[in-house]
Amino acid sequence: MENYDEVKLKIPGYADLTPEQAELFDGIYNRHYRAWGTEKRKEFTPDQIKNIKWDAKEKCIKVYYKNGDWWHYDRNGTWY
Repeated sequence: MENYDEVKLKIPGYADLTPEQAELFDGIYNRHYRAWGTEKRKEFTPDQIKNIKWDAKEKCIKVYYKNGDWWHYDRNGTWY
């Protein structure tokens, strides 16, 4: 099984993030993932991320999942 570092590099858009944005994504994603219960986590594994991109206007990372959900990962460390 691939580890997180291998899988995240395959997420569309991850390679386009700056090092600072990638660090922001990694930190928030790990906290966000741990906030879900065991069953819900299955829908939000890194391989279920459809795309991530930096939104310069909102100054946040937008994370889109294959199940249709999407989240803002904000510079202050929160998600919404």
